[in-house]
This record gives sequence, structure tokens and C-alpha cells, in this order.
Amino acid sequence: MASPFLGPRGSNTVIIAHFGVKDLTPSGPEGVRYVNVLQSLNFLRQEVRSLPLTSSNEPLRQRLRNTYARLYPLQLRRYNNALSSSLVQPFGGMNRRLMLPALPPPEI
Repeated sequence: MASPFLGPRGSNTVIIAHFGVKDLTPSGPEGVRYVNVLQSLNFLRQEVRSLPLTSSNEPLRQRLRNTYARLYPLQLRRYNNALSSSLVQPFGGMNRRLMLPALPPPEI
């Protein structure tokens, strides 16, 4: 299901969520895939919404929600840190929320 997002995976592939430029991933060993945290949250939300509401999909839906719940505090901490850091000179009173990507909702 995640192969369009993660690429082909082997049996021992490690997925590492990182902060960084969305289109660039750090280079690493062969069995490691790096994914951006915000992109991961958005992908998980889309996948949960696209799953048909059947009882057979409920375990998968719960796994996706658990993964989302593990990643969300990381993005929230980064978002809050960016908002709380002070600039020496505010740029025309620009709100920092306008400079940051939208924070997804805490639950899917």
C-alpha cells in the first residue's frame, strides 16, 4: 500500500521519519528509507480516508492511526519550537504561522 510513497521495500527495510526539505532525502545505507514527517502524516491521513469501511480493514486502519499518533508529537514539537523562537526584528509583524506548513489535525 505504501510502495508509491516509500518505494520498493525488502524484508529488512528500516523507515526513518526526518525533518528536512520535502524533495530531498539524506543518503544512507541500502536498507534505509527516509521520509519527511509532514509528508508522512499527510500520506497516512489520505490512506485512512481511502480505505473502505469494512471490518476486514479495521486492523489496518488501526495500525495506520497508531503510526500517525507516534509521528504527530514530533511534528507538533517542531511546530511549537518554530513559533516560540524569537526573531531579532519582526518582519512587518508577519505571523509565523503563515510561514509554516499547515499542521494536520491530531487524530485521523
